Amino acid sequence: MKKSLDDKVVTLVVPAGWGPLTPPQQSTYIAAVILGNVFQSLVEYDMHGNLRPQLAVSWTVSPDLSIYTFTLDINRRFSNGQRVTSSIVKNAFEGALKVDAASANKSSLDVLYQLEEFELFAKTGVLSGIETPSEKTLIMKFKKPYRQALSFLTGSRYGIYISANNDQYYGTGPYQFETFSENEVRLKPNPYSSEKAPFSHARIIGVAEWEFEDAVCQKLADVYWIGRASRFRQCYDEDSLKMVFSSGAVTSHLVIEVNGNAGELFSSSKMRQAIQYLVMKKAKNVLHDYLDLKRVTFDDQFIMPLQPGRLNQQEVDLLIEKGSKWVPELIQQSKQKPIRFWIQDEKDLALVNRLKEEGLSIVSNEKPMPKSQAMKIFYKTQEYDLLVAHIGFGMKDPDDLYHFLGKYGAITSPSIGRNLVWDALEEGRSIPDLSVFDAPYQKLSRAILTEVPAIHISYTRTGFLYNAHNIELKSSSLNSIRFNLSFFKPTN
Repeated sequence: MKKSLDDKVVTLVVPAGWGPLTPPQQSTYIAAVILGNVFQSLVEYDMHGNLRPQLAVSWTVSPDLSIYTFTLDINRRFSNGQRVTSSIVKNAFEGALKVDAASANKSSLDVLYQLEEFELFAKTGVLSGIETPSEKTLIMKFKKPYRQALSFLTGSRYGIYISANNDQYYGTGPYQFETFSENEVRLKPNPYSSEKAPFSHARIIGVAEWEFEDAVCQKLADVYWIGRASRFRQCYDEDSLKMVFSSGAVTSHLVIEVNGNAGELFSSSKMRQAIQYLVMKKAKNVLHDYLDLKRVTFDDQFIMPLQPGRLNQQEVDLLIEKGSKWVPELIQQSKQKPIRFWIQDEKDLALVNRLKEEGLSIVSNEKPMPKSQAMKIFYKTQEYDLLVAHIGFGMKDPDDLYHFLGKYGAITSPSIGRNLVWDALEEGRSIPDLSVFDAPYQKLSRAILTEVPAIHISYTRTGFLYNAHNIELKSSSLNSIRFNLSFFKPTN
């Protein structure tokens, strides 16, 4: 007998290593994929990349882009039955700054630090830059123009929640947590949600990035959110599995993070420029063998094509070429202190071996490092020199780079902090006039290529596979930097 829509269970496979599953501690894109089903923000992106209301039914913005006034949907309810109010929203933002950080910074800091009188928060525990004149009105006042406030607030780290005893979090999304462990999450419908859950239950399984293709072959799921841009083997059944890519926002970037902390080998910008030269001009071609070149674009720059701040390739090549003069010194220093180059995919060893052929002394892990371990090294211990990473963030506006490279970014670390990059990002994010974007963001691009917080290898559109026999996509087009189960519905 065919199952009814109400007893349909959907299974989603994602790369393992999502980290804490609470809005205040979200620091991975995979956590955002999961949390987006449970917690809702003031505003959201729809499937077509448009901003639309979520917990806020409307908003107004002052002419100078410094004051944002939200009217809330106070009929929305959390999974414990409690209604949304402006005081709860403010408490959620304040609570996000009081919990232990999963990354180096508090996850919500890259918006909240800009609020008026934020410097008083450490003493008072109150965000006086957020006002609640009524239960349905919330006002956020920033120190200076902040053109990207709405875009940043769509993130699940700004999901609104009620917490009980700091270990139980209630959201307003269509689902609530049933059970969760390190590599599996089960969701059940939130009976108070204003949005009906598309499936009666959801199961989310985490698999290692290098085992992702095997998960497809074993038919473990209805949906596979694609991590590394690998080629799929013969078992990929095109008749039942449909591959979908976002038509717009770039969200996945392959980078090599460079530890520039004092006392480390790459504390010198000269040594960082040398390794950037070796990777980009001598060794990058080895990556062609295992990345899906149909959807992966190799690129030296963090700023994407057609974005303000993009440099012409001739200038980029000249900036990278400057590192060649420091290569002999880097080789010599690496013989005295071998470079610690940690990888998260066994295929990245080809890059390590190619750099060894250039004369570098390198120590590396022979087996792939779990994402949880890599996150701990990057955010907490910083015991590395080079670290291969796949990072996710939207790129509709160059200010989205703030997440990764900004001083208060949600997914940054002191090891990649560079003053010139920080200053350029702070200058750029407060400019309200798009017509004057190019010069300040070109300064950012030059600062990145000179100070080398990380080496940008490639970018790709986000994508996923889904089993068309069991579920279907609600829209024929997709242009969103967010992903959650609301994109799908059971087949009839």
